[in-house]
Formats: sequence, structure tokens, C-alpha cells
Amino acid sequence: MGIFAPLVGFLVDRFGSRKLIFSGVICVGFGLILLSFTRSLFMFYGAFLLLGFGAGGCTSIVTMTAVGNWFKKNVGIAFGLLSAGFGASGLLIPLIVWLIDVVHWGTTLIILGLGMWGMGIPLSFVVRDKPEAYGYLPDGEIAPEATFPKERQIEIPIPFKEALKNKYFLFLNIAEVVRMMLVTAVVTHAMPYLGSIGMPRSTASLVVAGIPLASIIGRVGFGWLADHYPKKQIFVFFLFTHGNGFVYILFSSTIGDDFLLPLYFSAQFWWIYGTAGSNPSRIFWQGHFRQDVRDCYGKCFFRRYNWANFGRFCFR
Repeated sequence: MGIFAPLVGFLVDRFGSRKLIFSGVICVGFGLILLSFTRSLFMFYGAFLLLGFGAGGCTSIVTMTAVGNWFKKNVGIAFGLLSAGFGASGLLIPLIVWLIDVVHWGTTLIILGLGMWGMGIPLSFVVRDKPEAYGYLPDGEIAPEATFPKERQIEIPIPFKEALKNKYFLFLNIAEVVRMMLVTAVVTHAMPYLGSIGMPRSTASLVVAGIPLASIIGRVGFGWLADHYPKKQIFVFFLFTHGNGFVYILFSSTIGDDFLLPLYFSAQFWWIYGTAGSNPSRIFWQGHFRQDVRDCYGKCFFRRYNWANFGRFCFR
């Protein structure tokens, strides 16, 4: 996803969110089905390239663009509710683990691919790109038939090259790179860690499922806070809670009770994972780079996800 992020940011700017989501769903479905027939390293890499491009085309940059076009006043809670869907996906983890045990991983991937098409394609047609094309303004306001120049609020576009020179872009990129390195490392190694302390795979899957579910609190909560309080202070608090979450998980292994450890692990993780979904950095992008927000998102996500992969490697 990180490699394709700049390309996806460019494409969504030119073709809109609906077309990108539709194409992304098709690619993800093909990628999952192709992965089920993998018999060589070449097929494995090809399937994941298709999955990466498809996932980038129907998540994150594309969906945030659609939401950002429709909301200005309550953009924080809108991003929070959008990202709550990512948290709710944790419900699928125990189901996927059960399917692998029953029908093995190949058939499971085919079921997931067909399910992606069956649900994703119809839902892609629900997406609307820009409210102006339907006679509305952001936040659902009705566009007046005639507006005098002095009453019209004009947004001056920021050229993308100028945005690259902006200090906000630089600082947010650095913050996102560090955050994604750490968060992704913890997410990637959650299941192996729980297995290393003797927890059965079925139980570990429930614990890992609890991580995104618990994150819904942080996603929606921080989105609401960003709409009602100064965004700079919320962004600082957001990073502070990330640090707290990592410290809590660092000492989670000292808890001897096998029952309390999963609860403790999932409960504390919402600090560092839940705040990621509706984090104020996204709202910063929306505020400072509205006209070129897709390209800015793309370049930022390129750095975030590639450094996230570096984080996976470092914490092996």
C-alpha cells in the first residue's frame, strides 16, 4: 500500500473516490483468489502487489478523500466514524481463524475474495465524490442558485510543490513515520507474542480481535475531541497517549494471570491503535492542504507504510 500511495493519491484526484473504490474492490478480490492458488514465490509476490494496489484504492486515502469533501464543520467525528469500520473488522478475525481450521487457508482466501466482491462492489456505488455535483455544499447545506462575489467563500488552492515546502507537511510526516513504525511492529507481532507465552491460537485470535474493536473508542472519541478543542493540543495529546500505550504493553508481560493478560493487552492497545483511525493529523491535512489533500495524503502514506515495514523488520 505504501508503494502505491502516491499513485492512488494522483488517481483519486483525477477520477474520484467512487471509481477508485470500485477498482480497488475488484483488485483485492482478484488478489485474494490468486493468493489461494499460489504455488511459487513469483505468484505470491504478484498476488500481494495486486492486494496492495487494491487495498490502497479502496481504503485510507480514497475513503478519507470522500469524507473530507463532504464535511468541514464536523470533519473530526466524520473521520472517527469512518475509521470505526476498520475497528469493527476485528469481528472477522475469529471467523477467519475458524475457516482456516475447517476448510484450510486456500478455500478461506477464495471465500474472502468472493465476499469482497459481493459486498464491496454494491457498496462502492453508494459513494459520492463531491457534494457540489449533486447541488449541495459540504455538511449537507443546499447550494444557493445565485451567490454574489462578496458572499462567496473562495478557497485558494495550494500548489502541491508549495505544500511540500510547508513545515506542517514535514513535521506531520516525521510524526507519522515514527508512529507507524511502532504501531505496525506491535500489530504484526501480537499473535506471535501471545503464542510465545503459551496461549492457544483460537484464544489469541480473540485477543487480537479485541484490539481493533477496543480501538473504536479512540477512533470516535478523538474525532469528537478534534471538532470541539484546538487541534494542535489534541494532536499533542494524541501522541502522548500513543506513548502511554506502548509503555503499558511493554510491562504487560509482567502480569502473571493468563486471564488478565489478554484483557489488559486489548484494553491498553486502544490508546495507540484507536487514535490512529481518526487522529488529528488527518484533520491537519484537511485544514492546511484542502485543495491538494489527496496528493499530500499519498506522499505521506508512501513514507508511513514503507517505514512501517521497516518497523516490522526491526522488531522481529
